[in-house]
Amino acid sequence: MDLRENRCVCLGEVGVKDAVKPGVYQEIPFVRGGYRRPPVPICIICEDAQSAAFIYGLLQPYVKANASEQNFVQNFVESAAFQAVADEVDKRPGFRWAVKHGKSVGVFLSGIEALLSVDLAEDVKWKQAYTFHTLKEAVLFQMQGNRNPANYVWEYNPLQQPDTADTIRQLVKQQLTPVPSPPPTPTPAPKSPKKATFKSHSSSDASILSRSPPQTPSRSQGAGSSTGIRFFASPRIYVNVNQEPITMDRHLHLADGAYWSRRIMANLHFTPSAADKVENAINTYSKADFVQWFHIKFPHVEETWAEFMWDMHARL
Repeated sequence: MDLRENRCVCLGEVGVKDAVKPGVYQEIPFVRGGYRRPPVPICIICEDAQSAAFIYGLLQPYVKANASEQNFVQNFVESAAFQAVADEVDKRPGFRWAVKHGKSVGVFLSGIEALLSVDLAEDVKWKQAYTFHTLKEAVLFQMQGNRNPANYVWEYNPLQQPDTADTIRQLVKQQLTPVPSPPPTPTPAPKSPKKATFKSHSSSDASILSRSPPQTPSRSQGAGSSTGIRFFASPRIYVNVNQEPITMDRHLHLADGAYWSRRIMANLHFTPSAADKVENAINTYSKADFVQWFHIKFPHVEETWAEFMWDMHARL
C-alpha cells in the first residue's frame, strides 16, 4: 500500500459550506471524529487505488442524491450500490476498522493503518477504534455513532485499556507476518531397469508452527456477539480473537519492516533525508545503540517509536 495512490475515499454532499469536498484523495482528508458528528462526510481508506475508484464510483452518486433524506444511513447500507461494494470488500481477509477518535477518522480496510491513526492522534483525551467482521457493520457504527456496538470484535482503546491495546497490536502484526511454504518434495531418482532391487525415497513432511494467542475459558456470548476465542488481557478487560484463517499471499508486500518504518516516519513528519539516516542506523546498530542514537538525533520524538521501528525490522 502506498499513500501516493489515490485510495482515500471521501463520500459526502456536494456544495456544503466548509465541508470536505467528495472525492478520492492521496492523503486522508480531515473529517471531524467522535460520536456527535453528522453521517457524512465519511472516509473509507482502501487498500489500493483500484478499490477506491470502484467504491467511490458506486457510492458517491447515491450519497449525493439521498444524503438529506430521512433514514438516509439505513437506506444507504441497504442499497444495491452498497451491497455490491460490501460483497467485494468482505471477500477479503481481516477486519473492517471504524476509527472514532484518531489522527484520521473513518472506515479502514487495513488494520495496521487504523492502529497508526489511533496511536498517532494528538488528542490525549480520546483514542478509540472498533473492529467488525463486515463492511456494513463498520460503516453503520461510524455513521450512526452508537456508543456501545453489540457486534464488534475488538475495541481498541490504548488510553483506557492499554493491556488490551498492546495485545491487539501484536495480533495485527502476527497477521502480517508471512507463513513459509513447505519445501517441495524431492523428485525420486530414475530407477535403473538393469537392477533387480529398488531404492525407496522418503521425505519428511515440512511442518509449520503457528502461534496461537493465549486462551482462557470463554464468557457466555449474548445475541449479536461475534464468534471466536475470548481471552483476558487484564482484569475486567477481554478481547475477542478472530478464528478465521488469514491468507497471507495478499499481504506479503506488507511484511516489510522498512516499509512500515517509512510509513511511521512520514506520519512523524520526517524528511526523506532523515528517514534514510534512520534506516541506515537500524541496519547498523544494536537495539540499545540505535535507541540512544535516535534520542540524540531526534530528541523531540519519543524513544518508544525508535524501539518499535527496530523491533519491527527484527520481526518482519
